[in-house]
Amino acid sequence: KGAAYIHGAAMVVAGGLNGGANSVFWSGGKSAQAAAETFGTTIGKTPVGAILNYIHPSVEEILGKQAANYMWRLPSRIFAENATGNAQAVIRSVNPESIWMSIEKPIIERNGIPIIYR
Repeated sequence: KGAAYIHGAAMVVAGGLNGGANSVFWSGGKSAQAAAETFGTTIGKTPVGAILNYIHPSVEEILGKQAANYMWRLPSRIFAENATGNAQAVIRSVNPESIWMSIEKPIIERNGIPIIYR
C-alpha cells in the first residue's frame, strides 16, 4: 500500500513538470527567462515549478543561494525527460555547471530531441 502512495506521488510530480512539445529551456538570468516564457512552457510555468518559484526566495534567505538553486536540479531533470517534439532553448550565458549544461541539455540530446536555439 505504501508503494502505491509513493508511485502516485511520483506520478503527480512528474505530471506537474511537463511542458511536452511546448517545453522551453533557458539559462542566463531574468532576461533569458522572460524571453523563454514567450516561446512556450518553461519549468517555472508548470504546477510544480510555480510552487518552487514561490518558495525559492525563502529557501535562499534561510539556506543560501546555492541551496535554493540546488532544489531545481531534480525537477529540471524530470522536466527535460518529459520534453517531446522540439525543445526550444534561450541561452544567454554558458556555464558548464548550470542546470542547462549539466542536466537538461544532456538529457534532451540523449533522448534525440532537436534543440531550437532562440
